[in-house]
Amino acid sequence: MKTNNLQILMPVHNEANNIEKQISKIVKILKKKIRFEFLICEDGSNDGTSEVLKKLQKKFKIKVLSKKKKTRLLYSSNVRNQKSIWRLPFNYGF
Repeated sequence: MKTNNLQILMPVHNEANNIEKQISKIVKILKKKIRFEFLICEDGSNDGTSEVLKKLQKKFKIKVLSKKKKTRLLYSSNVRNQKSIWRLPFNYGF
């Protein structure tokens, strides 16, 4: 199994209307340049973000860590076990 060169860490909360556009922009920039994946920490959204992410997982290389209730701890506590050479925290809208 090949290791991704880059893991893009994205904490999200109630981003159903924005997340697809943001991921598509990043993919457009990075595709064919580097192996990468998204690690999205979904923190108890109630606007359909989880459903949008499930749809996007079929299209892009995305791992989702999620909680049913907003905790703000998910991002820091669950990313330690993920493997990549480089990590890029990506934070928008917070």
